[in-house]
Amino acid sequence: MNSIVASKGALASRAGRRIAQLRRKHPNGLQSQKRFAKLIGISASYLTKIERGVKDIPLGVVERAARECGVDPLDLLRESPGLSGLDEVQV
Repeated sequence: MNSIVASKGALASRAGRRIAQLRRKHPNGLQSQKRFAKLIGISASYLTKIERGVKDIPLGVVERAARECGVDPLDLLRESPGLSGLDEVQV
């Protein structure tokens, strides 16, 4: 398992919330924590703790979760995806 993790606190909580939101909205049946956890290579109980913000989230898990949700990994770390100051402004 990847030893690099997002720091415990705001960033890890944000990523967990975004994973939960995207997982629940996904059209391909990823709504089940058990199924989604299996796809990204972690246990359902660990996914629950990540989504609740009580466990650190390894970057490898961020990458796999983003891939399964069809988003960029950075979208899981942003407060409001698409509204970050890092995004390009379209004119």
